Amino acid sequence: MPNFAFVVLLLFSLITVSEAQNRLLDIDTVEKYLDMCPDSHHLKDRPSPEPDLEECREWKDRACCPPETAVQIANAALHGFSFEFCGGMSKTCRDYFHHDYCLIKCSPDLGPWIVKLTSSRFKERAFRVPLCESDCNAWYDACKSDKACSTNWRSGGFDWSEGEKLSKSAFFFEALHVFRYF
Repeated sequence: MPNFAFVVLLLFSLITVSEAQNRLLDIDTVEKYLDMCPDSHHLKDRPSPEPDLEECREWKDRACCPPETAVQIANAALHGFSFEFCGGMSKTCRDYFHHDYCLIKCSPDLGPWIVKLTSSRFKERAFRVPLCESDCNAWYDACKSDKACSTNWRSGGFDWSEGEKLSKSAFFFEALHVFRYF
C-alpha cells in the first residue's frame, strides 16, 4: 500500500505544478481574454500598437506580433513553413492563407481559443477559431483549384524526417467538402 500512496501523491503534485504553470487558468474577465497574446518566443507578451507594421497591417493598432515576425510570415520564413510545398499556389489562395497566418500570430482577440500545449516547440496556440461562413466560402473558392497535401496541415499528412514538410500525396482543395477548424 505505501507504493499506491506514493503514486497518488506524485500524480497530485504533477497536476498541481502543471496547473500552476498554466496562465490561462487565471483569466477571469472577458477583457483579459480579448487582450492577450499567445505565449510564444516570437510574439510580444502584451498587444500594443505597431505603427510600422507593413505585413499583417490589419493589426497595426493592437498587435501581438512585432514587425520582424510579420515579415517572416510574409517571406514564408516563420517556423520554416511555406505554403508552396504542395506545388505552386495561386496568389489569391496564398493571400487567404497569409491573412490567416497573420490572424493567428498577430491578433490580440484570440484569448477564448488559446490552449496550452505540451510541445517542446510551442507553449500555446489558437485552437478551433471560428470562421464566418462567407469568409470560409470565399477562401474555398479562391483555393479550390490549388493543391493541398493534407486535410489538417497542423497535425497530419507531413513527413518531417528530413526537416521539411513532405507530402504523402497531393490533391486539389476542390476534393475537400469542408474546410476544417485550424
